Amino acid sequence: NGTKNAFLKISFIGYETEIVSATSAQAIVLKNDSKLLGEVVVQGHRKAFQMQNGNMVANISGTILAKEVNVMEMLRKIPGMTLKDGQLSSFIGGTPIIYINGKKVKSMSEVQQLEVKNIKSVELNTNPGAEYDASTGAVLLITTYKRLEGLSVQVENTVRKNQSWSHANSVKVNYNHDKINVFGQVGYSDWRRNTAQDLTTKVFTPDTTWFSKTHINDSHNSFATLSYSLGVDYALSDKHSIGLKYDGENDKYNMTNSQPVTLWANDELITDLNGKSIKNDKGNRHYINAYYQGNITDRLQMEVFSDYLIKHSNDNQLVSESSAEYGNHETNINTVSDNSLFAINPKFKYMLNKQNRFSVGAEYSTSNVQTTLKYVPNIFDNTRSENSENRWAGYLSYNFNSNGFGLNAGLRYEWVNSRYDDLDNPENNIHRTYSDWFPNIQVSYQKGLWSQSLSYRSGITRPSYNSLNGNTFYVNQFMYQEGNPQLVPEISHNIQYNLMFRFIYFSLRYSHYKNLINNDFVTLSPTSNVVKSTYKNFDKAELIQAVLNLRHTFGFYTPSLTLAYMQNYMTVTVNNELKQINKPFGYINFNNDFDLTNGFLFNVEYTYTGRGTTSFFYFDPTHVFNAR
Repeated sequence: NGTKNAFLKISFIGYETEIVSATSAQAIVLKNDSKLLGEVVVQGHRKAFQMQNGNMVANISGTILAKEVNVMEMLRKIPGMTLKDGQLSSFIGGTPIIYINGKKVKSMSEVQQLEVKNIKSVELNTNPGAEYDASTGAVLLITTYKRLEGLSVQVENTVRKNQSWSHANSVKVNYNHDKINVFGQVGYSDWRRNTAQDLTTKVFTPDTTWFSKTHINDSHNSFATLSYSLGVDYALSDKHSIGLKYDGENDKYNMTNSQPVTLWANDELITDLNGKSIKNDKGNRHYINAYYQGNITDRLQMEVFSDYLIKHSNDNQLVSESSAEYGNHETNINTVSDNSLFAINPKFKYMLNKQNRFSVGAEYSTSNVQTTLKYVPNIFDNTRSENSENRWAGYLSYNFNSNGFGLNAGLRYEWVNSRYDDLDNPENNIHRTYSDWFPNIQVSYQKGLWSQSLSYRSGITRPSYNSLNGNTFYVNQFMYQEGNPQLVPEISHNIQYNLMFRFIYFSLRYSHYKNLINNDFVTLSPTSNVVKSTYKNFDKAELIQAVLNLRHTFGFYTPSLTLAYMQNYMTVTVNNELKQINKPFGYINFNNDFDLTNGFLFNVEYTYTGRGTTSFFYFDPTHVFNAR
């Protein structure tokens, strides 16, 4: 274009910079730079935990958590999480609902099949928004990496010795090529343990105080599971994917224990009862999940998940009792149950811009449970019952994030049609319809090393089938269990504050309950020594929970100290007098990880759970020490 005296400067990493006169159609060759730097190694520690939008996020890849070989052991190290008898629980929020890459988990076997090294992050949400069921107290969101190309086969074997030997074995196969990913798993486990528990019961009647002591001791306790799964994911394009997965399970539970009972009346010995219980339970489960995930436009995302589940169980229990005063008795109890569930859940997310997002969704589910209960001899009536439920739900939520400030607000509506049909005595039938609105709001702020959030959420706990069921379940000559068909839903209001600064995490929650569903114990008559364990709605109750976690890495050593506090406030009637149930629980966990060379991890921990009360129960303190 007639430009004169123009120059070009060309530079590129690994080559010498060249300055040449600008001419048309010229070829410029760069020379290798012989003065390159040597190898540079940058080393540091990635932060294992951080708070995002009020939720605790565990970064797995690149942290010490990635060295765990068992996914359950890894999950329980999230501040506020505990693992007992294979069950995960959040100190605030209770048993969490778990999602893997946005798909709801229907069985813990799906979680146990995961490989720790394939998990990218885990997010713990103890204040679930409107997109989650109103009965949900906590949510675990697990995000995994996309699998690498090719075929992989993984064999896992675990052997554990407590009082008894336990083992778990599995083979996992995965094939990933281009747009398709096929995966499957077969596993067998047999977990065994021996447990002992002392249970003391006091029952107050007008002229007698009944006092009993029971020492429950397992001589055999085994839970065996054969699990199998097969699934496929297919990417229709870069923006759309579908998937189908089948999960199956066969369970067998065998337990033999002794249950000697000693009974006093006003400090006078009434009887020594030798009791023994043998349980043989069998069950199977079949679950199919199908999904679609895609971007309809650059701003609109859509997800659809559908589930179908069928489950069968056949439980048998033989209770033997003998005493000089009451003679010998033997009772056989058989319970057969068939469950089915179908659910579909479409969700939409619309990004108005980088700061504003709207989410809307709907849910539909239908479930059915048929139960047959038989006694030999007929100490109680045999029963046949059917429970069915249809549930519709819809929600709308709004998210705003800008310059460290976040706002999440939502509203959820749930309509439930529930039926309980006594197939032998129709006069016992119960038909109920629930219609409720549940708001939630959360404000979060993050600046520098400080992260804080304040939230409110309302929730509901509807009576379970077992708690509504009027069937009678035999325990021993002095105690039996029975549901309460008159129960109504429990409504909760929760306020929570979360804080994280450097290596300090703190969470405080206050909950107020209306129509609290809890255990209740009554006698058959004012002078009876036979206790019925049932359920009852208490007018109100309050709960305070707090968790403090301190965690820091010193070279190869990472200590983590968790302190937790829980206190119930409720009033119950004992011996015609009002009694306050408010003794607090204390909890301490001191965990020590030693990240040794060549991939080895050594761990030592101590856990203490203090004395406390909940409902009518007093719990003694426990101490647990682990090294592995």
